[in-house]
Formats: sequence, C-alpha cells, structure tokens
Amino acid sequence: MPKNKAPEDDYYTLIDYYAILGVSPNATPEEIREAYIELAVKSHPDNIYEDKDYKELGEDPEHQLLVKKRFQQINQAYFILSDPQRRQIYDTQYNEYCSAAGSNFELENNVQAKKCKRNPSTKNITKYEREANPDKIFGNVFEELFQPDVPKPNTFWKPLGGAAGVVLGFICMNVTGAVAGGVIGTKLGQIRDNKGCSVYDAFKKLDKGKKAEILSQITKEVVQRAAQIKK
Repeated sequence: MPKNKAPEDDYYTLIDYYAILGVSPNATPEEIREAYIELAVKSHPDNIYEDKDYKELGEDPEHQLLVKKRFQQINQAYFILSDPQRRQIYDTQYNEYCSAAGSNFELENNVQAKKCKRNPSTKNITKYEREANPDKIFGNVFEELFQPDVPKPNTFWKPLGGAAGVVLGFICMNVTGAVAGGVIGTKLGQIRDNKGCSVYDAFKKLDKGKKAEILSQITKEVVQRAAQIKK
C-alpha cells in the first residue's frame, strides 16, 4: 500500500523573485531589466570591489559559493520575469497558490520566499530555475551594453556610451591579438583574436583582477544611469 503523503508534501517554497530584484510585482519589463542589469553587474562573482566581504574572506570556498548562489538567483529572477509567458506562470503561483498557503518567510542570506500549495504548474517553476544559465543570461546583456547608443523605444536602458570605448580598449589591451570589431548597423562587431570571439568571451579570458577592474568601471556607469532614470 502506498504511504500516506505528509501534509508538508502539499507545499513547496517559491523564492520571491520580485524581492530578489527589488521591484514591485507590478513592475514594467523596463523596470525589471534595469534592476537586473544593476544587480547583476554589482553581484557578479568577479566584481570583487563590490563584495564587501571579499577583503576578509577572499577566495574562501564557502563565501564564493554564497556569492555564486546570489548571482544565480538574480539571473533566475530575470530569466523568469523578463519573459511574458514565464512571468505569467510565476505570477499565478505567486498570487493564487502562495497567498492561500500561508505567510512569507526568509531563507538563508535574507532571501524572501513564500510557502505555496503544489499545483500542476509547480513543475514549470522548477524547470525554469534549472534552465536559467547565469553565464549565458549575463553574457547576452553584457554584449548589449556595448552596442551603439541608438534609440530604443521599448526600454529605458541605454548602453554604456562613451564608457564602452574605455572598457573595450582595456579588454583589447589584455587579450593577446585582440582587435575590436567595427559597428555594423546597430550591433558591435566581434572582438577578434586568432579565432574570433564575442566581447563577453574576450572578457572571460582576462584574469580575475582585470575582470574586477572592468566590472567596477561598468558598475559606476550603471549605478549613475539608474540614479538618473529613477529621478
């Protein structure tokens, strides 16, 4: 005979991805994107200048694991909330099955979560969380930051503008044989080495210190732009 299912098996923990990004459940796609860009750049595992605990803990494996987990959650949040279909499924869980299940609570590292009643769509959320690849998601946005500053009617975000040239120059100086590609239409050409690679792939070839310098520069630009938008 099958065992009786424990009452707690009827529920699962849903991370509050709106809280992760620091936006309202009514946030627009533009607001979600803005919040993601700022958080992802500041929380990138290589952005050690923004990691207040790095000086003391450095490469401590446990600390690095927490940093990577935080970055993963930020990218999961953006992966789910930036796509209309995924967001609709998440919102149904968030608004209907969680509010009926009980109160909010905190997981480790002050991550807000909700207790939700299991339902047919629950498996979609766990599937989305598995599919969210932080390197790919951040890499795509990283590339977009270096596109020419052209009008984008569907987003508040503007690329890095003049700062892009500084950062691209830094990448090219530190990747052997790299040459920045030209602008073709509204897209930046590849940074070319012997085989050719994207801006983000070239960035990943740098050592941790150089990556930290670049991320620090981008962080300043991103935070400044975010502050101007919020005014």
